[in-house]
Amino acid sequence: CDLEHERQVSTHEGRELAKQFGSRLIETSAKQRINVDEAFYNLVREIRRFNKETHSSMPQGGAYGYSQQGQGYGNQKSDSDDKGCCCIIM
Repeated sequence: CDLEHERQVSTHEGRELAKQFGSRLIETSAKQRINVDEAFYNLVREIRRFNKETHSSMPQGGAYGYSQQGQGYGNQKSDSDDKGCCCIIM
């Protein structure tokens, strides 16, 4: 968005690369506060969607020994783990 004269990748080239990766291109400017919040929130939504899809297709026990309820690694359990997943980014 800003520093157009220092651009190394054209918008068209960025869109094509994003398409190859199956992602979106969002041009941002922290200086001018353009699309920064949108980029962050879109990233968080994608992470949450990915985690939801991954957890729904995982057998009990989850990946790397984590349970779907977020009860820690393997069979270890603490009192604070009874509430389910422990990390939400908003």
